[in-house]
Amino acid sequence: MSETTLETTDIAIVSNSPIRILHVDDDESFLKLAKQCLELNVDIQVETARSVEEALEKLGAKPFDVIISDYDMFEKDGLEFLRELRASGIMIPFILFTGKGRDEVALKALSLGAFRYMNKQGTSKAVYAELAACVRQAADHARTQEILVRDVNDRKKQENLLQESQQKLMALFIGNPGAIAFLDKDFRVTDINPSFTALFGYTLENIKDKIITDVTVPNGFEEESEVIREKIMEGSVGCSTIRKRIDGSFFNATLSGGPVMVNGNLAGFFMVYMDISDVVTVQEELSKALTKAEVLNEKIGVLGGFTRHDVRNKLALIQGNLYLAREKCKVSPELEVYLKTVEDVITNITDILDFAKTYEMIGSEDLVNIDVGIMVQNAVSLFSNFRGVTIENNCNGFATLADSLLTEVFHNLIDNSLKYGEKITKVRISAGKNDDGCATLIYEDNGVGIDARSKEHLFQKGFGKGTGFGLYLIRKICDVYGWAVQEKGHLGEGVQFEFTIPKKS
Repeated sequence: MSETTLETTDIAIVSNSPIRILHVDDDESFLKLAKQCLELNVDIQVETARSVEEALEKLGAKPFDVIISDYDMFEKDGLEFLRELRASGIMIPFILFTGKGRDEVALKALSLGAFRYMNKQGTSKAVYAELAACVRQAADHARTQEILVRDVNDRKKQENLLQESQQKLMALFIGNPGAIAFLDKDFRVTDINPSFTALFGYTLENIKDKIITDVTVPNGFEEESEVIREKIMEGSVGCSTIRKRIDGSFFNATLSGGPVMVNGNLAGFFMVYMDISDVVTVQEELSKALTKAEVLNEKIGVLGGFTRHDVRNKLALIQGNLYLAREKCKVSPELEVYLKTVEDVITNITDILDFAKTYEMIGSEDLVNIDVGIMVQNAVSLFSNFRGVTIENNCNGFATLADSLLTEVFHNLIDNSLKYGEKITKVRISAGKNDDGCATLIYEDNGVGIDARSKEHLFQKGFGKGTGFGLYLIRKICDVYGWAVQEKGHLGEGVQFEFTIPKKS
């Protein structure tokens, strides 16, 4: 899409007053950037909101001409926001502006009454030029409708406005960067715009009255084309596909369309095509870059492994020399304090190396169905002395999507219980499915438990009596699995870590 083509959509708006935009996105940095880019246009003013709730408050406090919203937000997504607006009777034009390139999201947004679905991806100049043009179209349309309703009794004025709207619609049709075709009820071409000619190579004279699928659909795509046709007849469609030019060459395209209604009666249909070949090329380049990143990551992993191996060997030499110093030399109590400090530092370095190795492995394995009971038993087998503590494993036969690091989760929990449980005599690990289809995995002991103040920082890196790595790693591993973890035990009664496993896992 060329920048020149984008600029042809910039037509005069109905009102001379600035277009008031409410932009909703949970990324504050992106909101600031978008506001600055859009307000380079003197006829646009932007106010921002970081959540749907904040947006609804601002909508209740002042008027806006256009709403721009992200799709993927923390509390409510863009579709939920749009559905809530329409349910409450707020009909302000809504533009879904998102980096999510999913066809089903676009289709749902348009079916809920969104004015347009736009992608954040692309050069900033092209993206914000197209967004500004879309904002003007939306505001123009909305303000035209307001004027038509307000002046419905003034027939002459209404006719003038209708003529003006028709002229603007014609300008939009002619200057639109999208390749637009109007069709009759049998999907025969009745009109096309210049962008259609530029994209497909057809003029109106050599495509008029032809069934559009006969001239634009490549061999092998007939079945897909029939599905698209049925969806257009049912309401609207938005999808990605392959289309054919007059010279027989193919290109990647987005296709949207729907019925054309006149006085409540079906007059025909429209289709809009956009060439996304450049986007597909970028995606292919991104795929190559990801492949290179995977190779680089593998190299880093190998380097890390060698480095840890060499450092461990050097630490073993230090420990050996400490042992010989104690055996062959007379060590005073004062010197023993220093030697013990050195040993503690060696232990801490070893813990850091273990943390680095485990952290490096997070997310590197594919998730597969694993018997949790076996993972618990593997963790138990890593301990040589339980100091009289019994381990009750009630997870045999319970399977979930995980990887080998699940053993690390149980090993860290058991190790913490043995080190800090003080009066601990029992550890119990159990699992089961819930009524909602999710599952719960519970680790608990009967030790001294954790105080409420510590729970606030429990899974932060560096927090705790030891290295502060164990519970931090557990949370990171759970993030990869898609699990949620909470500590629900009571002080004096023991710990209780509850892992919530979603239904899909």
